[in-house]
Amino acid sequence: NPDHQTNLGMKLAPFQNLSQLRDKITDKSVKIADSVNGNYKFKEAEVLFKNAQEVNPPSPEEKKAMAEKLRKQAEKSKKGYAMMPIKMTDQFSNIWVTYRNGEDTIQITITNLNNKNAGMYIDEQSEFEQEKVQVKGVEMLHTEFGPAHVHDLTWVYESPDKKKRYAYNVHGNSDKISKESLMKIAESYL
Repeated sequence: NPDHQTNLGMKLAPFQNLSQLRDKITDKSVKIADSVNGNYKFKEAEVLFKNAQEVNPPSPEEKKAMAEKLRKQAEKSKKGYAMMPIKMTDQFSNIWVTYRNGEDTIQITITNLNNKNAGMYIDEQSEFEQEKVQVKGVEMLHTEFGPAHVHDLTWVYESPDKKKRYAYNVHGNSDKISKESLMKIAESYL
């Protein structure tokens, strides 16, 4: 690393236990169900938590001191690089929750829209059709991906005080999950 550049890497936190996941997510307005669509049970989840530097960015002086510390470690190790752990917060960027019924899965993704870089997209080269639907008065975007006829439903939750916004996305991995099934799942989150 001759230019002495720092790079911030992150990894997903896995959860196999629903109670532990719920305990770790401190914003209790975020809903994580035991099961969805009747017979799809919680299987696992992965969470991308925000690190302390995202929540409270270091000053330019602190950044420079950290880079210097890493540079000295890299020189001492003779590897050309150095690494250090960074504290994680209880705030998340994304949560991916998987529910399973046999081989079929339903995945619910919760994206924290309070992030500066939050965004969602669909590869325009994919074959898909979209329509707006209403569930209990909430506007949602239904997407059907062809030719497999896999369905996906997305909506935004905003807290009453307007300080928190989360995008919920429900996705079935097979054509057994209909638009109507996704709408019933979404209704249980409202």
